[in-house]
Amino acid sequence: MDSSNVAAGDRNCTHFNSVFTQQVLPLFYSIICVCAFILNGFAAWIFFRVPSSSVLVVYLKNMVVADILMIFTYPWRVASDLGYGGLQLKLIVCRYTAVLFYLSMYTGIIFMSLISLERYFKIVRSMSSVSAFFQRVTVGKALALSAWSVMIIWILPNSILTNQPIPENYSCMALKSSLGRHWHEISVHFNVGVFWVAFLLIMFCYTSIA
Repeated sequence: MDSSNVAAGDRNCTHFNSVFTQQVLPLFYSIICVCAFILNGFAAWIFFRVPSSSVLVVYLKNMVVADILMIFTYPWRVASDLGYGGLQLKLIVCRYTAVLFYLSMYTGIIFMSLISLERYFKIVRSMSSVSAFFQRVTVGKALALSAWSVMIIWILPNSILTNQPIPENYSCMALKSSLGRHWHEISVHFNVGVFWVAFLLIMFCYTSIA
């Protein structure tokens, strides 16, 4: 293959990636952000006017909080992709808002699985003593607090260990210390595990309900 054709192909690919990340993605995130703010704001207005008298309401309230925190990270990502704020904004995205995004997303996934489990015990195993235990509001609040605590413990070091000077060839991984890169790898595997456990639990619960 002619080297000039290869170089032209690389330039075209680079241009496409640049247009996609700097124009298409910010527009996509902006649309999602506006819609999500409206819908989750409405959900928050409803759920936080309802007393936490059941485990289901406790989980729903926590999932709304996780969703709102995740939405909060979108404007920072959009501004960074559009080139505003320079390297300092990119540092904020890498060190804080990207970490908050994954924290809230995977915590929300945990609450989705807890909701499916609550429905399973309420509908399928309603007469069992285990169901009575998991239907207690205090147990639901304890599980919610545990979910937030575990995810914060696992993901927060990704923010703390993103502590290196901003390099000329900027990337989020370049801002991490050697321990930070190692912890990032561990947390990625942990998050993948959370996803699959939640996915299997949701599939089991709703299949059993059906």
